[in-house]
Amino acid sequence: MKKFFYFFSFYFFLICSAHAQLSPYSGYYGETGPDNQSFETNGNPIIFVFYNNDDCPSCPEALDLIEQAYNENFEGEYNFYIINYENQEESGNYLFAENYNLEMPLTVVLQYVQNGQLTKYQKLPYLYNFNPYTFQETFIEEVSTFFENEGDPFSD
Repeated sequence: MKKFFYFFSFYFFLICSAHAQLSPYSGYYGETGPDNQSFETNGNPIIFVFYNNDDCPSCPEALDLIEQAYNENFEGEYNFYIINYENQEESGNYLFAENYNLEMPLTVVLQYVQNGQLTKYQKLPYLYNFNPYTFQETFIEEVSTFFENEGDPFSD
């Protein structure tokens, strides 16, 4: 019984430690935006939602939840774009797939803007594989943490 208690305590500690650092949706952190291309911005940070044409049964629901979370919590505070990054018409002259290394069927990029320049960003690439009960809460927490810490999700 003691072994079980120690094992459980250790396992619980590992889970809590990992959660304090990154959520299951967190991904790569970068230092620049779309390859220094001039992207029209009003100075507000940007939430990019990138999708592609891959078959993804859970993506429509995830997109709806992301858009709902944005509308209820961040509208007017951050710019918001939903872009099919494989569609030239939607992505314009920006090489989003190359610059953000987009490969997943659904990826959110939180893009910090400083002095009109796209600077630090965070990718949330695993949003298509989600728990619908905690998805919005986790998404809102990721967005808030990144932008409130001026593009540094680990600052205190």
